[in-house]
Amino acid sequence: MDTLSNVVQMLRLRASVFLQSSFCGDYAVEPDRPGKAIFHVVSSGKCWLHMPELESPVQLHEGDLVFFPHETMHTFSNSITFPADDVPRNQPATTPAGDYVSLICGEIDFMQSRWNPILESLPDFLVLRGGDAYHTSEFESLLDVMIKESNTEHMGSKAVIDRLSDVLFIHVLRAYLEKHKDDSGYLAALFDTKIGPVLRAIHDEPERNWTVQKLAELANMSRSAFAEHFNSQVGISPMQYVTNWRMQVAFEKLAISEQSMAQIAEQCGYQSESSFSKAFKKQFGVNPGVIHYHS
Repeated sequence: MDTLSNVVQMLRLRASVFLQSSFCGDYAVEPDRPGKAIFHVVSSGKCWLHMPELESPVQLHEGDLVFFPHETMHTFSNSITFPADDVPRNQPATTPAGDYVSLICGEIDFMQSRWNPILESLPDFLVLRGGDAYHTSEFESLLDVMIKESNTEHMGSKAVIDRLSDVLFIHVLRAYLEKHKDDSGYLAALFDTKIGPVLRAIHDEPERNWTVQKLAELANMSRSAFAEHFNSQVGISPMQYVTNWRMQVAFEKLAISEQSMAQIAEQCGYQSESSFSKAFKKQFGVNPGVIHYHS
């Protein structure tokens, strides 16, 4: 399995749409989904995105997608000026007329997000414009199906859009990766000719007795040069990454498998249950048995 699929799979994401509506006149849309990643697709019309971090609002048009990987305050409105307090909040139009916007708003719940390098490396928000160079034909087709489903009242449309939203997240990551593959950071490290193969090896064999020297040999680099390059790209040391990934694998196995604690410990590179339990508690603050017997 490629590293991106491996990391995304470990997130165990579940996406769902919480709003499919049109707004017109003076309006403000302020989603409040605590602890969730949120995405919005402009299915028709245009609107303005306001955020405290932005020097000026961003105008969005039909086919645009905006994604908030982290909990970030944001507001959509009909005007470049931030909506006043008396402007109706989150009140869809019953009969859209004139200049209006239709939005598909969804949330993504990451059931296993205690540590995930992809989420940590993403910005507070990202905008993917309809028709830009990073929209693949598959991405465009996916958005088109979502928009068509949202504009119909067919039985099961909500379920269809929810499942498409799962796939949408992967395409958003692909587009962002392609756009920023030459930058520094974890996402760029996936493309790095030295670090990329090392990350794949760690993911493929978390049980292996990894050392910095062994990882450096995989990268065809000296130990010191590799350690410095890895840290600069990924943001943590090679062995800390090994530990973090082992703990992700362990948490997943404890939550969904019926294997014994000893088997899981061995598959994650630990020779004894005690050393495994100590590392797990240090990482998550609880003993592994709590996860194993209450999932």
